[in-house]
Amino acid sequence: MTVERQRKCLLLMIFFAFGICCADAAYLRIYCGENFDEYDEFDLESPLGLLDSTGYDESRHTVIYTFGFQGKANGQSVKTIVETYLRIGNINIILFNWEKEATTPLGAISYGTIVAKTVNKLGTKLGDVLVSLVSAGLDINKVHLIGFSLGAQLFGYTGRQVIRNNFQIQRITGLDPAGPLYDGKFFESLDEDSASFVDVFHTNPSGLGSHKSQATIDIWFNCERKYQPGCEVEDDPGT
Repeated sequence: MTVERQRKCLLLMIFFAFGICCADAAYLRIYCGENFDEYDEFDLESPLGLLDSTGYDESRHTVIYTFGFQGKANGQSVKTIVETYLRIGNINIILFNWEKEATTPLGAISYGTIVAKTVNKLGTKLGDVLVSLVSAGLDINKVHLIGFSLGAQLFGYTGRQVIRNNFQIQRITGLDPAGPLYDGKFFESLDEDSASFVDVFHTNPSGLGSHKSQATIDIWFNCERKYQPGCEVEDDPGT
């Protein structure tokens, strides 16, 4: 066996091992106080402690945000979103932290595996977690999910799972939902049936983002430009 062939075989083994092992660790991170670094984090197997966190107030609306493929829980985009809500105040702000599943050293080669083996599984699991939180006192009518890119598609599965349990999330916002594998018939995407109200903001259609009208309201920035002004670099098109 040649060195090149050995290298390819090793990559394939890592690729499939990653697909089998992923989706084992995801967390709900609720922010406490006024700082990005102050939070409590709960895994999906033991989520009910979130309702006892100092960051949770049952009288407030709850925003749950998540990132997309290769996203980081402490990344700049997450920090910008979270700190904005912390400044607004009077909102329970939670991050769905799936960094261990969303990131991989294999880069784009692992995208298909994450879509096929992780997004559906994690999104559905989060739906079950939200149902358990509702049973413990969370007001589902005050819940707003906001997902970027692949995170938006993940939240589509969450919303549909909540509906299967006879509840419905009030609102899901998709920030440039991922297009690859979702714009065809391969996988079910976030759509208007995922929540009571679904709004989608398209900033990179026909690129890494979806080009489908799929929500209660779809907003296309700058007449469906593939790249937004000031964001012409192809390795960062959706920001």
